Amino acid sequence: MKRSWLIWSSVALLGLLAACQQAGQPQPVVPVPRQPGQGVPRVDPDYGLSVADWWARHPLNPDAKGGIPIGGVAPFGNVVTLRPGDDVQAVIDKYQDQGVTIRLEPGTYYWPLVHDHPTDPTARFSVVTRGYSNIQLVADEPGTVVVKGRILISGIQFAMPKGSKEPEVRTYDESSLCKASYYHPYYEDCLQVLRDLPGNVYIKNITFDGNGEFIAPLVNVRSARDVVLDNVTFRNNTIDPDSHHAGQLEAASAVNNVWVRGGRFLEAAPGAPYSIATYMDGLHGGGVIYSDMAGTKSTSNLFLTNDDFTEDTDLPRDGVQPDEYRNGRYLVLAHNTYPNINTAIAMTAADSLVEANEVPGLVNHFVAVNPMCSRRFPEEVGHYPQIRHLIRGNAIAELDDVVTLEAVTDTFKVCLPTAGLGQVRIENNRLGHLRETPVRILLPSQEELERAGLSYTQSQVEGVIAKPNELRNNCVGGSCQ
Repeated sequence: MKRSWLIWSSVALLGLLAACQQAGQPQPVVPVPRQPGQGVPRVDPDYGLSVADWWARHPLNPDAKGGIPIGGVAPFGNVVTLRPGDDVQAVIDKYQDQGVTIRLEPGTYYWPLVHDHPTDPTARFSVVTRGYSNIQLVADEPGTVVVKGRILISGIQFAMPKGSKEPEVRTYDESSLCKASYYHPYYEDCLQVLRDLPGNVYIKNITFDGNGEFIAPLVNVRSARDVVLDNVTFRNNTIDPDSHHAGQLEAASAVNNVWVRGGRFLEAAPGAPYSIATYMDGLHGGGVIYSDMAGTKSTSNLFLTNDDFTEDTDLPRDGVQPDEYRNGRYLVLAHNTYPNINTAIAMTAADSLVEANEVPGLVNHFVAVNPMCSRRFPEEVGHYPQIRHLIRGNAIAELDDVVTLEAVTDTFKVCLPTAGLGQVRIENNRLGHLRETPVRILLPSQEELERAGLSYTQSQVEGVIAKPNELRNNCVGGSCQ
């Protein structure tokens, strides 16, 4: 079937591509003071700033003046040292919200799946935080501690009621129902969690090994905030056959300020159908920096829209506001290395900064962005704006395109996302062998729309693309590498 492609001609664009320039600029002083023992700083997006300006003064940006270096989050006053075979869950249960740094001595730790669910294999965990905050799990040096198991950092799943050893909410679907159904016995409690997410969780220098038996994700963040993983490695996970995009690290169900810094995402267990490094759903303020995606296949970093957790949580209730939309917002992918891969970064998100990453080999589509409509709030929300993306200072040896903007027919069955996709700025990148075009735009043809029973005009379809989409000072050709 023939598709309607609106493609920026690479020939026409070559005149706009100048010699590459360095994008580095002095960073301003971080405005958030840090006191010893506070753990992960609590930071939200500043919607009045661009994502680049917001990140430039973020306390978790190690390149900003005063930023916390990778591995540098301060410990709590309570430090408990454990050896292989000791009970980490008991320490979490003992200290609850008081603040505890759990120091693991060198060795291999096997954590069986003691937190169980009879039918959902994705809801089986070795360690759960039970809704508690202020928890650190650290090793002294990278590569000295291997953990074989799965950990859940959560405010609702396996945490309702808080601290319970027999929780009433154990799965993703149960978490979604809990805060959405007035008749749920924990309805108000779940909404309150969304208003004040638990968190301040720090994991450092740990290798999470799936041992060929534990499914992805090996670390799962649900309904939580202020979670940082420094110098953490993932490897040897399996994949649940019913999971279509399981990441080695996942974050969803209302998550804010979640970061991977200095991570290593290695190969999944033999026989795994795919390997995704990070899958973050509806994340506000967070991302992946200084990390290696060497073991990933198909897609490395996936950021989607968590429509299930778009919710009016304000008191008094005032309808769903833009800051309550659970599309990805204020995302940073910086200083990462990607392998030969089809798509390095895929998102249904807004306000992203993709900066100073490297692809030494071939990536077909460096960044892919898609529009998204709300099925839960078709009138109040309509479509989520997936706009304002800055892609700068990256070095890519070979690629088909820098960014693909694609709206498929199924999207138009739900809504017409007018001006819902685009506003991309591509600048100061070094593109060795550009095989096709910097920006590829894919929209359904009239034939496809008619076959789906839709009657949108070509003008309406093309109106999905938000403008401007700009190219500035990029370098194309072998000399750029």
